[in-house]
Amino acid sequence: MAKWKLRSEVEVHPFPFSISHQSTLCLLGSCFSQNMGQALSHHLFPVVTNPHGTVFNPVSILSTLQGALSDGLDHLAPFMVERDGLVFNYKYHSTIHGTNHTAYEALLRAKNQELKLAIGQSEVIAITYGSAWLHLLSSNGAVVANCHKMPGHVFEKSLLGLDETIAAMQHTVDLIAQANPNAHILLTVSPVRHLSYGFANNHLGKAILLLAVDRVVKANANVHYFPAYELLMDDLRDYRFYAQDLVHPNELAIQYIWEKFGDASFNSKTKKANALIEKLQAAKHHRPIAQSSVGAAKWREHYLGLCLDIESLTGIDMAPHRNICEVGIA
Repeated sequence: MAKWKLRSEVEVHPFPFSISHQSTLCLLGSCFSQNMGQALSHHLFPVVTNPHGTVFNPVSILSTLQGALSDGLDHLAPFMVERDGLVFNYKYHSTIHGTNHTAYEALLRAKNQELKLAIGQSEVIAITYGSAWLHLLSSNGAVVANCHKMPGHVFEKSLLGLDETIAAMQHTVDLIAQANPNAHILLTVSPVRHLSYGFANNHLGKAILLLAVDRVVKANANVHYFPAYELLMDDLRDYRFYAQDLVHPNELAIQYIWEKFGDASFNSKTKKANALIEKLQAAKHHRPIAQSSVGAAKWREHYLGLCLDIESLTGIDMAPHRNICEVGIA
């Protein structure tokens, strides 16, 4: 009987560098960057993920980076907006808000400083682009990062051209290289579908991003590509790998893409440490209720053993994790 091949597996090539638990990372961009950031954090990698919240289009990602690196807030005034007693800005995600303008500016300064430090110190900076579609203010044509639930007539939609997209991405890469010449830059396109623009328009936006990323990767030796989009759309390629909204990848898909990311960036020692860290995280959720029981003593021995093994393998200071045993069984 013929052996049928029932799926196409995307080949992921190793990066020309490796990521260890001593590597510092910064992730920016769409909600898929949040998924990868959470996976890195769960496995105890030192990572900063989207201090300013999720950002989807190349122009807004560039604008966020420019604002952080310049330390200036002069650009804010024309884009401030108030809703439900809170102050927002069209240039930033709704997680950046305040009860008044002074509180808003204080929070934004703190987030700018966090991103500036992360860009300057990170060994790996990964940017996930979500869409080439833009929302523009109808009043002046300015690109917005977030609509803050304002009425639809306030905005117009526009598709970035290929040259504009390449220019925004290249400018972003240049700013990072100026701030941190030794950083490795990863670019990827989010597999999350932006169906509010329609099916055809979603594909147009993704196609422009893929073309632009390809051009930028080929033009810069320090820039590399990770095929997150292809892994979901061409490899998994099934609605059982989507969340209930049929737009976002579900936990199984995220885990699969995470493992592929590990194949590209982790050596065998780091993968072994990740496996131990997964056991540690699972143990945290299975603590015995009775602190003085035999089961509690066995759990404590197992848990502290994992901490020692992880510390030995990775150099991570596990004292904060060992403290769980000091404060008692929850």
